[in-house]
Amino acid sequence: MLSARLESLPLVVCGPILRRTDDQSVTVWVALRKARTVRLEVYAETQGGGWTDTVLHGDATTARVGDNLHILAITAKSGSLSWGKRYAYNLFFAEIAGAAPDDAGVGELFAPAYGGRTGVVAASTQEAKALLTYGPDGPSLPSFVLPPGPSGAGGASPINGLRIVHGSCRKAHGQGEDALPILDDMIRASLASGATAPRPHMLLLTGDQIYADDVADALLALVIDAGKTLVGWPVEAENKTLPGPGFRSDFAKAIGLSGMEGPGGESATTAKSHLMRFSEFAAMYLFAWSDVLWPAPNQVPTLEQVFVNLSAKQREKRAELFEKERLRLQGYRATLPKVRRALANTPTYMIFDDHEVTDDWNLTSGWERKVYQRDNVGGRRHVLNGLLAYALFQAWGNTPEQFETKSPDTPGGKLLKALSLWRGHPGETHEAMISACLNIPVYDGRRRAASPAYEDILHWHYDIQTPGFQCLVLDTRTMRGFPGGPDDPPDQLDDLGFERQIRGARRPSPPADMTMVVATTNVVSEPVTEAVVEISGMRPPVAFDRGDAWTGQTPAFERLLVELAYRTAPASETHRRAHFAIATGDIHYGFAVRGQYWSSKGGYRPADAPWPDGGKLEVVFAEFTSSPFHNQDFKTGALHNYAFGSVADVQFLGGLMNASWIGWRKPPKRSDLDIKPDPQPSTLDWLANPALTKLAVEVRKYRTRRREELLASTPALLRLNGFPAGSLVSKAPDWAYRLDFIMDETPSPMAASIPPATGSDKARARQMDALTGAYGAYADEAAGRILVGRNNIGEIRFEWPAGDNKALVQKLWWRLVDGAVAQPLTEYRVPFGFQEPAFPKPTYPGEQ
Repeated sequence: MLSARLESLPLVVCGPILRRTDDQSVTVWVALRKARTVRLEVYAETQGGGWTDTVLHGDATTARVGDNLHILAITAKSGSLSWGKRYAYNLFFAEIAGAAPDDAGVGELFAPAYGGRTGVVAASTQEAKALLTYGPDGPSLPSFVLPPGPSGAGGASPINGLRIVHGSCRKAHGQGEDALPILDDMIRASLASGATAPRPHMLLLTGDQIYADDVADALLALVIDAGKTLVGWPVEAENKTLPGPGFRSDFAKAIGLSGMEGPGGESATTAKSHLMRFSEFAAMYLFAWSDVLWPAPNQVPTLEQVFVNLSAKQREKRAELFEKERLRLQGYRATLPKVRRALANTPTYMIFDDHEVTDDWNLTSGWERKVYQRDNVGGRRHVLNGLLAYALFQAWGNTPEQFETKSPDTPGGKLLKALSLWRGHPGETHEAMISACLNIPVYDGRRRAASPAYEDILHWHYDIQTPGFQCLVLDTRTMRGFPGGPDDPPDQLDDLGFERQIRGARRPSPPADMTMVVATTNVVSEPVTEAVVEISGMRPPVAFDRGDAWTGQTPAFERLLVELAYRTAPASETHRRAHFAIATGDIHYGFAVRGQYWSSKGGYRPADAPWPDGGKLEVVFAEFTSSPFHNQDFKTGALHNYAFGSVADVQFLGGLMNASWIGWRKPPKRSDLDIKPDPQPSTLDWLANPALTKLAVEVRKYRTRRREELLASTPALLRLNGFPAGSLVSKAPDWAYRLDFIMDETPSPMAASIPPATGSDKARARQMDALTGAYGAYADEAAGRILVGRNNIGEIRFEWPAGDNKALVQKLWWRLVDGAVAQPLTEYRVPFGFQEPAFPKPTYPGEQ
């Protein structure tokens, strides 16, 4: 148990994690087992490789989360830094004046154990250095490099040297090797190369940093134990009847977590060890980013230790799955030191998706009305627990100004004060304050109670600015629109969301050369899965489009494109040209999309659009998806290996690699369209393959119905791919766009390094067979060249000369097989020219 070894642990149980960092401030997050006053100092590098006196500093006191858990996101200010330069930092810890003495460490990060005290980070300075720095090739302190600065009038854009790393979906017991530790390898390689390879300037964690709803039984046992020890609340304060590991599925379903239902309405097995208590959510973050609280390697709890009260027969039923999860946890735990070191040396930005709270969190209006009902105390408390943990462990470092305690009116300051007094009992005044700061909804029947004032709640969206670059990180979970019925798909942003997060976001001066948007769910979804869904059952359009994404060809999707276009395009009454990028994850594949949009009438126009009506509009954008860090499975592996091949061979699907659309602000008249019937299969088709032909008929029926619905909607859309031959469109569209999936077309595949085989002769032979087979599929059959379905991490670079030939590049780093060295095996280059020959403007039948 953790309580038996707590006093032997170092002061720092998680972190330091480098968070928001710019030329005016540096923020570092850390979790301790004792309360401390903390000082953060930042140092500039000298020409000789040493460090100057302090250039920035900050002082703060940790926030009490529990009896043995104190956290802090401390910000150093009081000076300025220079873009493009390397800096280092250190933290100094002191006991709080007047507090009872304790045995935990004091002093700098590398202070060793002495005089009955434990070390700050480790027992010895040497061990602490190894945990947080990169040895002789790197600085002696945790360090970072600010993004490139302006090069002067007429010079190259600073984004040419910018290196961004991103990814999502990191499940502790996921299949395969965790991809987040690859960042540690990137940093080490950059330091070893000297100035020839810039190290990553920022890490964007784009959602599902933890999986609250899919937890291995052994890991839940660990976090329950750690949560009780660290937070110290009586378990009864949160729920008297809460089941233990392996038995929570029915409870999750009972409090309304609909993502926890199987296809027949039964409880989903993934929820068997769902996080519930706040202490469990808090402990899960500590276990995700550090190995300090974990038991020794290869000592993850066994089946007998977790299920003490089960009979031998009951244990036998659980044994196979339990042992599979347990072995995966051991592999995950083994690479946590690399994760910890990488996070200490890279400015890191985070945003939730759904799994930080539960699967399908806030999916539909029906979900909200069920979970947030006033009498569903368990449902609302569950969301509060998950969102409170997100605020403390992720959001605080994104927007430290919201948690400023010297200004008591900040929502984060109020939250921290209430938290310090809360003991987990429902209905307390402190819980009400926490709920208000987090803006946890309350429903009475179908009516949502009034929310606190906007300025009194924490805001989860934010932006990042560096020279020539701005990143808008969107909150698409708590500011959703629900234009339809209780089970209809949502708009990822409602009107207020568009206003606050895009139109009202800070505007750089001078304007950025590139604006990137972090959208936690896909704007343009991976098409193979959608095609399979379309094939497998012909569900009604609402169900088909329900996927938790922007669901193309909805008003919200069309609006997002023009909102971003008008935000990023230079002002002009007659002709605007815009470009932007999207970084996303969620879907457990890595890929890239190029989009281009044309309009001679200003494009789709929201009712409250603040920009002038009309005028020519041209847009080029890229969407880069990197997912999962650690959640590959058989399905993702199959599409990784076969890409679009097997599905694209089914000719009636068509348009998998690209899609072209035209649109009107209002539905065209029937007289404006002459749409011929879809061709019917021949007798020969029926005789050759009756099953496939029947499927083709059903697909065509579905697509005809869907086409009619989209043409009758506002805005009205028509897909040109697969449009029946002989059809005519006599009304010119108001806009057109095309979406193209990009293939890695680098001249020759990178040679993948082969790890040394280990074990018996048979084991070594199997390893070599697996690796050579994977390399053959990659080199000869394009496996991983369109879709990457193995655990991966994305790297985004910019090619932005003053003239033409602008492009963005995403490299996906992954391993051919587990045990192989991770490399950037897939590279997508998205050209940003407005007249690229490979991407012509779509033409419609009848166009003059």
